[in-house]
Amino acid sequence: MRDSDPRHQHDSSQCMQINADAKDYNSYVNRSFVKARNSDWDRALDDALKSISIQPSLMGCISKGIVLCGKRQFEDAMKVFDIAVKQQYREELMKLLTVSVNVVRSRVA
Repeated sequence: MRDSDPRHQHDSSQCMQINADAKDYNSYVNRSFVKARNSDWDRALDDALKSISIQPSLMGCISKGIVLCGKRQFEDAMKVFDIAVKQQYREELMKLLTVSVNVVRSRVA
């Protein structure tokens, strides 16, 4: 039954992408989010850290922060979230927030 679970299928898809290109930091961060949704905190953290080691990114920081919250390491999570909103990610974060606001507006209207 596990193969019919969409979460497992998405995880398998991310594994295939990582096997195809082990330097694709987006695949690691995406798999980290999937593992976090499944409360697989240790593996989610491994993937978040691998993503960040390949290419530091806003989504890598967010994933790491979420995982640390899941592991109840709140102070460490806050430090990571602080890094995510520093100048180096400010433009990327603003784009993400703008898209999110536009999506919410279109659904409310």
